[in-house]
Amino acid sequence: MDTETLRIFQNQIMRQSQFALMAMDDLKNALSSNDEDRLWYSVQAFLVAAGNISKLLWPKSNPERGQIVRQSLAVPDDSVLRDRSLRNYFKNFDERIDSWAKSSKYRVFTDGNIIVPAKFKWLDPNDYFRNFDPDNIVVSFHERQYKLISLYKEIRRIHAKSMIEIYGLFEE
Repeated sequence: MDTETLRIFQNQIMRQSQFALMAMDDLKNALSSNDEDRLWYSVQAFLVAAGNISKLLWPKSNPERGQIVRQSLAVPDDSVLRDRSLRNYFKNFDERIDSWAKSSKYRVFTDGNIIVPAKFKWLDPNDYFRNFDPDNIVVSFHERQYKLISLYKEIRRIHAKSMIEIYGLFEE
């Protein structure tokens, strides 16, 4: 890959990283002001940006390009960004509702909560959709939990590395 093309991909990663960092700042503000709609908006914006970064780093159509871009930004193959399943839950939410409608025994649709998950231990996991744990900054979907702080830290690191690569910061 030529340097110009590599810089374009790095720049796109830097931009999506900036969007994710902005979304996390917005999430913190939403938490402090108890704004539930803003909180979920921010979670979704964060996940979309993280998913876009993931697609740039692990493209289905050109794995070789992804490897070159990951190497340029020191992103390990086992980075937390590689898993796009939580983003996919949000993206394909309609399919999750269809599945729930066909399989739910108790018909208890629980979604968009902001609460520590232990409060819902009595629920059938298939009835338990999106939940935000404000104590640990964790988003749950069914029984799967995703630590947003881990994603945030990796995105912040990649953002800094992309700025160094693009702008030559800190080089003599």
